[in-house]
Amino acid sequence: MTVIFKLKTCARLICVIVAITSLLTYFRSKNTNTKYVLHVSTGNEMISFVYPEKKNTTYITNSHINYNYPKLQDFVQMFQSRYTSKNSIFAVKSNESYNVFLKRLSLFTKKGQMLVKETEILKNTTASRFFRGINQQRLYDPNDEELLQDLLQDMATLPIASAVESDVKGTQFKVTLTFVDGTRARVKLMRIPKEVESTVDMHPGQEFERHFAEIAGYHVDKILGFNRVIPTVGRLFNITTDLKTLLSNETLVEHVYRSPAGNLCFAVYCKQLCGRDYPFCGRPDVIEGAVTVELISGEKYKRYDLKNEYTRIYKKRPWMADQNTCMDFVTNHTSRHRSRMPLDQLDLSLYDFLIGNGDRHSYQMFNDLGTESFPFIYDNGRSFRYSYFDEPIGLVPIQQCCEIRLSTLAKLVKLYSGPDSLSQLMRSSMISDPVSPVLLEPQLQALDRRLGKIIKAVSDCVSSGKPWDDIVIDDGII
Repeated sequence: MTVIFKLKTCARLICVIVAITSLLTYFRSKNTNTKYVLHVSTGNEMISFVYPEKKNTTYITNSHINYNYPKLQDFVQMFQSRYTSKNSIFAVKSNESYNVFLKRLSLFTKKGQMLVKETEILKNTTASRFFRGINQQRLYDPNDEELLQDLLQDMATLPIASAVESDVKGTQFKVTLTFVDGTRARVKLMRIPKEVESTVDMHPGQEFERHFAEIAGYHVDKILGFNRVIPTVGRLFNITTDLKTLLSNETLVEHVYRSPAGNLCFAVYCKQLCGRDYPFCGRPDVIEGAVTVELISGEKYKRYDLKNEYTRIYKKRPWMADQNTCMDFVTNHTSRHRSRMPLDQLDLSLYDFLIGNGDRHSYQMFNDLGTESFPFIYDNGRSFRYSYFDEPIGLVPIQQCCEIRLSTLAKLVKLYSGPDSLSQLMRSSMISDPVSPVLLEPQLQALDRRLGKIIKAVSDCVSSGKPWDDIVIDDGII
């Protein structure tokens, strides 16, 4: 079934999104075997709302069963023969679950220097326990599952003492929460439903960030074992009570009103996509948000930005014109001339490819952890914009450099081979989130497709004749 609305302004589009979503939900409840597609025309743009068929789905594991690329199985077998026969920690065993495999790898990870010294006194909060675990290799210990669960639970349920506009840099509106125990967190409120996908021609600077992308981005990073994305969880906010200190700020909040659908909405002043044309709306008074714990601050914990060489095509970039960009990046950028940085860059690029983010401008690092520490990721709001298109920028570094970290490739091969696929692990990981389902099925399936494309890029490098050990590099980083 297809429904078409024609709207003259984006403002009208935003105002009717909730009503449209409710309409489609009603239709689906009447006929569970129909796929509903709603096309909304704003004159220059057509945006699609897709409600796929409801099915009694039995999920097939192994990414390669869902997305199999020609000759890729030969490459996987080549990987397995190289490392399984040597009893390597990177051996991919068909009868071993991915979580067991990942835990086995994590036992060989060295922590290195800790960010917070033992003599430093912090508050007795879950967030403080999290800060004490930040070390030279990662933001948190993935095996400390109790701490991670406690932290996410606090972010989703702790009473809110205040809510104010965030001072974190960026173009779109964010909220800073202070909980009753003093812990602070950053929030991105829902601007657009999960069912709404972008179009490939839309400039990302002119569209809403997606709150659910922050949540899903954290889970992808955790499953990959990078542990470089700040823990993020969904939360349901009552606009009247939870955000009352925010709404009381008359210099920030432009307008509070009830929409024709009876939903409570408010408009704020900010740099981009704000004002009465772009309100925040609850259903009817409750709005979803993604809550990210705010990292420890102070003179001892300063961070600095690290520019991403492979950023989006806003203008002509060096890597677009010169296929030797990787070599220039490794040898000529003195600020990055350190042993692990090139492979860190490649790790983060393939991560962005998986989540569909072509808008990564920079990463961050802690000053006190030195140049041999890890870069961590923040701001994934422009990810998961579409499920039908794979943002090509994330693959360019791997294609141009023909290098990948051994531990990273081992994880990808394991996910591709099974018994667990990335999409299945994501379903399991996010199922208990307060705003579940975080991702819809097309986005989950896209993860498996993109994972296969990354392995294919590495396989193409091997087929080019470059020696295996020059492509697959064991630098000791797990």
